[in-house]
Amino acid sequence: MSKLYNKVASLADSKYPFLFLGFISYIEAIVLPIPTDVLLVPLVIAFPRRWILLCIITVLTSVAGGVTGFIIGKYTLSYALSIFPAGINDAFLSSKIWFVENGVFSVLVAGFSPIPYKVIALTAGACDMNLTVFTLASIFSRGLRFFLVSWLSLRFQKLRSYKLYFYADLTGWAIMISIFVAIIL
Repeated sequence: MSKLYNKVASLADSKYPFLFLGFISYIEAIVLPIPTDVLLVPLVIAFPRRWILLCIITVLTSVAGGVTGFIIGKYTLSYALSIFPAGINDAFLSSKIWFVENGVFSVLVAGFSPIPYKVIALTAGACDMNLTVFTLASIFSRGLRFFLVSWLSLRFQKLRSYKLYFYADLTGWAIMISIFVAIIL
């Protein structure tokens, strides 16, 4: 995994770093196990005057990847479930009802926090969540995450990128726990 992490981070020094950022952000939202932040952080540090453009590229391509995952989930999971025994379909229907009721919250949490966004995108499609609602929640949460990561990168340029990623994750979890506690209370 560290070889892949290093390879993704090294794309910041390539001839077309913004293009690679968009590609990695798109693929990460569907299947790539390495977070986009690994490339975003060094690019923001290398191009501090273009950090907003980098965020916009990252958000738009990540959401486009999420929509692709949504479509894959919608059509692939429906077919896959049709060949499984009835008990699995019943369990899926129960979770589908929960997701329909709580889907927006799930997308907001996964889009901002370290919870894999790709899993929620596939699930949202499989559970027939409204695509417009999914897209808007994704734009908001992914935008919040990537703007936070970029701002932290600019603010704490002296730290190594893995520490920035750690602090971004920590901040994300702290905000999500605070929201969860506020909802419960």
